[in-house]
Amino acid sequence: MAGHTGAMYNLAVLLKDSDREAARDWYERAANAGHTGAMNNLAVLLKDSDREAARRWFERAANAGDTDAMNNLGLLIAGDDPVGAYTWFQRAATADHAEAMNNLRALLARGPFR
Repeated sequence: MAGHTGAMYNLAVLLKDSDREAARDWYERAANAGHTGAMNNLAVLLKDSDREAARRWFERAANAGDTDAMNNLGLLIAGDDPVGAYTWFQRAATADHAEAMNNLRALLARGPFR
């Protein structure tokens, strides 16, 4: 796919409130071309309607080093997989992601988990 992923991403951001389907399309184009911010934002867009697709996009972006995706993945899975959430929050927190630091603290405050 040819094109400027930053422009695709920016167009999706502009459209997300007025035309959700068009935004999804542009996020997908940018995400499929490797734009980690688009992967994260696409997952945010999908998390309520298609949790598994959202998880896959969060994982792809997180594995590529996107700390927002690491944090968001931790939030998505915390109820079902607190150990996995801990891992993602910790990775993002280690990279100085302030919200992940807070989410890690909150997760640990809930008590022991396995």
